[in-house]
Amino acid sequence: MIKFLMLLFVLALVSMNSFAQPDFSKAKCNTCDGKGIITTRTTCEHCEGGYNDCPNSKCDAGLVACEVCNGIRQLLVVCSSCEGSGKIDGEICDNCKGNGQILQKCESCSGMGFLDCPICDGRGEFKCTYCDGKGYRDLSRDCDNCKGTGEVDWPAQNK
Repeated sequence: MIKFLMLLFVLALVSMNSFAQPDFSKAKCNTCDGKGIITTRTTCEHCEGGYNDCPNSKCDAGLVACEVCNGIRQLLVVCSSCEGSGKIDGEICDNCKGNGQILQKCESCSGMGFLDCPICDGRGEFKCTYCDGKGYRDLSRDCDNCKGTGEVDWPAQNK
C-alpha cells in the first residue's frame, strides 16, 4: 500500500511539472495600454477648424460676380428685329422701341449675376492639407515606459 501511495505521489509531481508555467517576467504596459505608442491630439496650427477661407479676394461665400454682365444680370445687345437701326420699314421697331438695343438676360450666368468661384468651386473655403480638414493632428511617439514594446518587466514598477 505504501508503494502504491508513493507511486501516486510521484505521478502527481510529474504531471504538475509537465504543465507550462505562465511567464510572469513581462506585463502589459499601463502607460500605453500595451500599444507601445502614445498619441497626442493637437489643434492644427495651419487652419481654423479644418478649413481656410478662399484666397480669391473677389470670392464672397463661394460666389463671384459674373465677368460678362458684372453682376447686373442683363446685357444691352443689338436688337435682332431691326438689326440695331431702331426702325423696320420706316416704322419704329416694336421690339426695341426705336433704341436699336434691348436688355437681354446674361447667358453666361443664367441671369443670376454671379457664378461659383473658380478657385474654391463655390465652397468659399479650402480643406486644410495639413490636417485633412479635421482641425487637429494626431502626433504619435514611442511610449517612454515600455520603450515602444507594449510590455514592461514584471514585477517591476508598472507606471
